[in-house]
Amino acid sequence: TSVFEDGDIVGAFAFNESEGLIDANVPMNVVTRTNEETGQSVQVLVPQTNINLTKGANRYLFYYPYQASMTIEKAQNLSHSVAIDQSASKDTDNNNYEKSDFIWDYVQPGPKSVRITFEHLMANIVVIVPNKDASVYTSITVYNQPLSISDANLLTENLEDVNYTVEDSPVGNLTQSDKIRSSRPAPDMHDG
Repeated sequence: TSVFEDGDIVGAFAFNESEGLIDANVPMNVVTRTNEETGQSVQVLVPQTNINLTKGANRYLFYYPYQASMTIEKAQNLSHSVAIDQSASKDTDNNNYEKSDFIWDYVQPGPKSVRITFEHLMANIVVIVPNKDASVYTSITVYNQPLSISDANLLTENLEDVNYTVEDSPVGNLTQSDKIRSSRPAPDMHDG
């Protein structure tokens, strides 16, 4: 799964009833807010700049990570590649792991709010290492994975309906060589 941190930037587009563009590539910050009465925390999107996303639009496109160069044409014909080395960079918050992921939602709002459920455009592989084994491993490598796609149309509501092309480039081995961290014991494996 993907987890947002406060300050992550999501790109947003708004569309009218005839699918015409209202707002293009508005950067939105992820902020955690807590309801004082219930104590429940939720993550919301707030404008990063003085440009607000139009409320009451017919549809919205949200995507992450934000790209300043994203256009509606690019969103309808997206090419994306993952980095072979997905180790975190000490020099930047936007490391290769985060740059390699691409998630989006093309959604119709509800009566009072927009509920965003992001889908991964590329595979999201989660490796869970039990606490007792975390110090044993120094890296994780996933072998023989396609690294690039093209022609993905993000103006598609369901992941199953997104058509794209896996590039004819060679497959690669993805490596995350940062110290393995685990904050929870191994899960029980059963059908549920």
